[in-house]
Amino acid sequence: MSTSESNFLVSIIVPVYNRETYLATCLDSITQQTYTNLEIIIIDDCSTDNSHNIIQSYATKDSRIRTIYNKENVGIGVVRDIGNEAATGKYVWHIDSDDYIDTQAVQILVANAIQYDYPDIIQMQMQNRTFSAKPKKIGKPYPFIQTGFITKNIIEENTHVLGKYTLDFAITNKFFKLSFIKKTNLKTSSIPQLGEDAYFTTSSLYYIKSFLCLAKPLYFYHPSEQSITRNLTLEKRYALTQSILKVAENLETEPITKHYPHLVKQRIHRLFVFNGRMTENFTQKERIELIETRLLPLIKEQTNKGAVKFIDMLALFEETYLYRYNLYIDKETNKVKSFSLLRRLYYILRRKIRTIATLPYIKEVLLFVYQRIR
Repeated sequence: MSTSESNFLVSIIVPVYNRETYLATCLDSITQQTYTNLEIIIIDDCSTDNSHNIIQSYATKDSRIRTIYNKENVGIGVVRDIGNEAATGKYVWHIDSDDYIDTQAVQILVANAIQYDYPDIIQMQMQNRTFSAKPKKIGKPYPFIQTGFITKNIIEENTHVLGKYTLDFAITNKFFKLSFIKKTNLKTSSIPQLGEDAYFTTSSLYYIKSFLCLAKPLYFYHPSEQSITRNLTLEKRYALTQSILKVAENLETEPITKHYPHLVKQRIHRLFVFNGRMTENFTQKERIELIETRLLPLIKEQTNKGAVKFIDMLALFEETYLYRYNLYIDKETNKVKSFSLLRRLYYILRRKIRTIATLPYIKEVLLFVYQRIR
């Protein structure tokens, strides 16, 4: 193997918008990497705090840093696309400016890229550095991915598992081969903010020839209070639901949906489950008000215009979001109501039916319960 093959250029893209508190930590973790053949592209999306001065300070000290200053605020999705267009490395890594990486991260990723003949994507574990000492798990250790290396054949044969466990939605914990991004022409700006990661990673599954999952946490995530998933207001819950619907609508026309509809359904299912978890701190009254006045009209509007045909969004919303909080839609009054004890038992059994369907009496139990709640 030649020196150029073992020491190829890696592009690191850092989008910045008002992150003066964390930016220096982020840039220190990048500039102090043990792997030095880096192209560091910092894109300032019109910050109004001291981020601009911090960027300039680092750029004057490190010749590997390239700076781009947007003339207007365009949002994270467009900024990521700008970074991909500007990148010239063999691989590209998007790192949010309030997060940081292991000092040996790039060296480990490059070594694995070479070992596995340059997979399209290498995914690593993320670790929440503030609220948890344990790394977030990427996937369960299924027998066919013991090595963590996934090929196109495995994807085609095991879409029911891959959609749920293997390739998560985040962009920042992925090391992308730049030629893969260029070839597929996928854009993170195709979806409004909050859904760009889910759309991009889901669409990419159709084009992937191989990807690698690493167990080691190399990316350290800081759950900013400005994040939509941390600031749990009614308006932001509504915005997140809008984004999920937009992701589903855009995926309707993607090749991934035509070839692997079950996989896409599972991923949309996961987004709704995630959305449901984000209202755990709401009172039941607040939750019902949000659902009746904002979320249901939004989903019904999309359903009526036929924006998504491959999946029943209303049924999925009810199964994931409502059932989680013992709620259901009364078809006669069109109101959201709480389960009775028997109805709750029925849906608990129905959710478990896939794992216990081999038991001969399960259907009889379900039928008995259902007859009592009709």
